[in-house]
Amino acid sequence: MGRIARLCQHLDNLMSRMSQATKQRRKRMRQAAHRMRIRIRNLVDECQKQTACYLTSNYRVIFLPTFESSQMVAKARRKIRSKTEASHVDMGALQIQTNHQTSGKC
Repeated sequence: MGRIARLCQHLDNLMSRMSQATKQRRKRMRQAAHRMRIRIRNLVDECQKQTACYLTSNYRVIFLPTFESSQMVAKARRKIRSKTEASHVDMGALQIQTNHQTSGKC
């Protein structure tokens, strides 16, 4: 989890530096940001799959609450702060439930 947070912070810094760069450098920064987003997505997926595997192998019945993340992060009626919203989106809070339901075997 720390590695994911560190990569997200590095991505934020890269995005802020991108506005001040020249056109050619901005293109390379955009490509680097894309690679970083893919790396973050892969780490989040791996973490979710490991959690699903652990839960399904150690417990017979797993109760998952309904996730209202999509309504919580909507800007019009946001109930959480922007920092929390960013972490929800980065961690893929909406995908956790589907990973747990579809993982029958590890």
